[in-house]
Amino acid sequence: MKLTKFLLGIITVISLGFIIPVNVFADEEHSDLYNQVEEVTDGIKTDTIDGSEKISTIVDSTGNILVAEIYNEDTDTVITTTSTGSEAIIEKTVNGVTTREVFKYSEVPEGIIVSENTFTSSNNYTTKAMAFRPNKGSQINLMATYGAWTYTGVAIPKGAVSSLTNMGYSAFAASVGGLFGIGTGAANAMLAFMGVGGSVGEIAANALDTNGNGWIGLYRRTVQHSPNGAINYQFKTN
Repeated sequence: MKLTKFLLGIITVISLGFIIPVNVFADEEHSDLYNQVEEVTDGIKTDTIDGSEKISTIVDSTGNILVAEIYNEDTDTVITTTSTGSEAIIEKTVNGVTTREVFKYSEVPEGIIVSENTFTSSNNYTTKAMAFRPNKGSQINLMATYGAWTYTGVAIPKGAVSSLTNMGYSAFAASVGGLFGIGTGAANAMLAFMGVGGSVGEIAANALDTNGNGWIGLYRRTVQHSPNGAINYQFKTN
């Protein structure tokens, strides 16, 4: 990685009307933002190679992404995403120049219950699936019980997701997970549920902003695949 230590000093980034000083010092392995998150967390580090991209994440004990860093060896660019309790942050290093954008969350209260019909993609709260009994050749009904969709309190400007360009789909999913503070698997499932397909950047952002208000709000509901089974969460956006 060509993030060299001669990149010392302070640069000024204009983001959402704010002027933010950014220290562009980075070590030889990771971006400055990644290092800052690493210093204040005790998460689990993972590294994945996908073609020319190295996807590095730090996750908490539940698998939620604390920070995601994408290094593209072919273009020598680094894109790092993370989230706090009130904002999402994207740091990019392109051609040796590092910039950082801070996207404030919308101030809509958490916990609003949302009707299913407000979304372009919808499933019934309880759905039936058919499966075959092993070695029996007969069908049985499987039930998955879904709770009501509720707003998580996290909504970021669509421009944050639109700016995640020039990367593969796996890298994009990890970056989105970093913005929202959810796991890679949850991010992949959410993107599939919203019909994003293999898109990234602006096309994906438009698909996630289903009501076209310029914000991507994160919603979740509980999912239980059997009466006594574990309760998990499913995510989607609006």
